[in-house]
Amino acid sequence: MRTWFSFLQVYKQKQFLHFFAQALNRVTSYESIADLLTVQIATIWRETSFLLFLPGEDDHVFQLYAALDADIPSQMRNISARGLLAWSLKQVRQPIWGTQLKERLEGHTLLEVEESLLECNQAALWVPFVFHSQIEGLLLVRPQSPSPRLEVFFQEMIPQCAAVLSNLRLIRTLRRQVCLLEENRAALDIAYQRILTTREEERQRLARELHDSPLQEILHCSALLSRIRTYPVEEQPLILERIQHHLLDVSDQLRVICSELYPSSLDILGLPMAMQSYVEKYPEFASIVELDVANEAYRMPVELSVHLFRIFQEALNNVRRHANATHIQVRLYIVEAMCHLTIQDNGVGFDVPASLPNLAAAGHFGLVGMWERVQAIGGQLRITSRRGEGTRIDVEVPLIGRRV
Repeated sequence: MRTWFSFLQVYKQKQFLHFFAQALNRVTSYESIADLLTVQIATIWRETSFLLFLPGEDDHVFQLYAALDADIPSQMRNISARGLLAWSLKQVRQPIWGTQLKERLEGHTLLEVEESLLECNQAALWVPFVFHSQIEGLLLVRPQSPSPRLEVFFQEMIPQCAAVLSNLRLIRTLRRQVCLLEENRAALDIAYQRILTTREEERQRLARELHDSPLQEILHCSALLSRIRTYPVEEQPLILERIQHHLLDVSDQLRVICSELYPSSLDILGLPMAMQSYVEKYPEFASIVELDVANEAYRMPVELSVHLFRIFQEALNNVRRHANATHIQVRLYIVEAMCHLTIQDNGVGFDVPASLPNLAAAGHFGLVGMWERVQAIGGQLRITSRRGEGTRIDVEVPLIGRRV
């Protein structure tokens, strides 16, 4: 009778493995594979409880995803994917009883949660799903009594199941990346619209400045010249001198406007001197900005200099508008073919949004503009800030392959 029961049990297992392999081909989510690995397997292995751990949202922690006829304390529901326990299971790559696993780890220091979980599951069969040296999940099987057939059964399931779990993790990662790309694209659309608005506002401001001052001065000079012959001869030199002074004022005003549009010193003297000139032009900067520029920074590719100057300009303007800082340190240096620009202030600081979409949503369009410029030159931008502790902006740009 016992032999017949064993034969029947093996036959059921073979049938289930065939069913399981077909069902795995239709798996599209963690929910469906969790059902296979707990509820469906329980139809073959009765009086057995199951605990299934799968990767959490950050892939660094395995979380208890499903439990069947088993309970576990809340402090044991998360296992580090980088801990010694996970590493040991990855090396084993096959089902192992808890007692054997404990012997393997004897003398090693485990995390408290790992030690507790192992202590509570010494009689369980630990089934790690390993695919290409990556542990994709862990199933704890708690039978009423150990059985060699149980090991063989799960050993046959591991390869295909691990591959499916790996695919599910990759799909989840791709979905996150797609969502992030969509959020970034939406944020860039918002930023682009803001840039267009700002550009139009800047054009209107420029038109007002040209109309209110230089244009009026030129019209005034034109009127004086048109009437100069009506003045006595002895007064005409004085009128011409007045016209000359007006034209010199117009020239100064136009020079200031042009320097705001594009600093001529950038082409003539280079980025460091353009930064120095910009600081000296504004009294509110001259007294609080400390410039530290390395000698190597004087030979900088032109297209790179323009972007770095605009980032520097935007950062200082942000400090002036929002930070209430009393000291700003600006460093520009080159290390191992990498250009570094650091701008740090001791102002009020702010809570840095976690992503580009959040930057745009919070109205930090100047920072979004910096990010776009840094991306355009193949660099990296880091913003570090905390309320009451100031703000630090770090820009790193590779110089390899750029023409000086």
